[in-house]
Amino acid sequence: METSPVGAPPPCTPCSPPALSAVAGTQPETAAVQARGLVRRYGAVTALAGLDLDIQPGQVTTLLGPNGAGKSTLVGLVLGRLRADAGTLLVAGHAPGSLAARRQ
Repeated sequence: METSPVGAPPPCTPCSPPALSAVAGTQPETAAVQARGLVRRYGAVTALAGLDLDIQPGQVTTLLGPNGAGKSTLVGLVLGRLRADAGTLLVAGHAPGSLAARRQ
């Protein structure tokens, strides 16, 4: 184990919450958000071009990028406010914006 100089915080190690499947007798969790080949266009402008993304329950995710990178578009798709032009998107295993997804 590494030691830190006196007064310095310990080194940061990446971590993620354990999946429910790690607990004996439980089923693996469905991804909170799962996107495969997600495409969204506004006329001639492509906001998302083949996005693949998995966000697990309890996972903290940040969307970073310049203006026009598709951050707000992705949020709109996940909320069910926009429809994808191609690809698949599931929220808790359900269609975005559906009653079943909102109940999760």
